This record gives sequence, structure tokens and C-alpha cells, in this order.
Amino acid sequence: MATYDPQKVSLSVAGNTITGYAAGTFIKATRNEDGWMLTIGADGGGARTRNANKSGRVEITLLASSPSNDVLQAQAIVDELEATGVGPLLVKDGSGTAVASAGNSWIVKHPDLERGKELGEITWIIETEALAIQNGGTTQIP
Repeated sequence: MATYDPQKVSLSVAGNTITGYAAGTFIKATRNEDGWMLTIGADGGGARTRNANKSGRVEITLLASSPSNDVLQAQAIVDELEATGVGPLLVKDGSGTAVASAGNSWIVKHPDLERGKELGEITWIIETEALAIQNGGTTQIP
């Protein structure tokens, strides 16, 4: 039987361990473009073209109470003022073999500020120059 444990998912952004995830989907990594493009000619024949663009985005959803919001906010401010907010990113699922990584990543923009009756969430969008994604299964329990 395989077992997934969301507490075993770890994320590091520019050397900082991120904590305080929201319920539901709290990390989503996606490439910005498809890996292949199809071109169909006038005679109906087709050819595919490899897309060299490996850039991608990682969306992180944290509880508004997460101390990692302060860490990411500080990184966004430093990048805005000094252009030094670029760093590596690593997502690892300790329950299995899923990994997403990038050598260069940065916060796209400051998230919107929302407050309400209940504790909310803050979503951070991180852009990457080249995003490697490995989807994998969970570890089997003997």
C-alpha cells in the first residue's frame, strides 16, 4: 500500500525553508509552454518541433499566519530594490519521488493584500528560468 503524507513535502526558496501551507493545493509547479509544438501543412501532413523554453512557475499558497510570508516578502523587497532576489528553488515530496527544481527563481510580484472575517491565504508566484519537474509515485509500505 502506498502512503502520501503532505507533511513530508518540503520547499526551499533561495535557501529558505517554507512552512505554513494552506489546506488544499499548496504547491503547484507548471511549465510556461508545451514541450512540443505541432505544425500541420496544407497537405495534412504534420511535423513536431521541440520547444527549448523550459521556464516555469511555482505557485505557493500559505496561510496568512505563516512566518514564511515575511521571508518571501523580504526577498521580494530586496529584489525590487537591489535586483538580488534570484535563488534556487526545490520542491521535494518525501513520501515518494516527485521533485521540482530550478537554479534561478524569483518572486514575480507582491501578492494582493486581503483580510476578512476568517484567516485567509496568501499566494506567491515564483518564476523560474528553467523548471525541472519529475512526477513520481509514493513510497510503497511493505
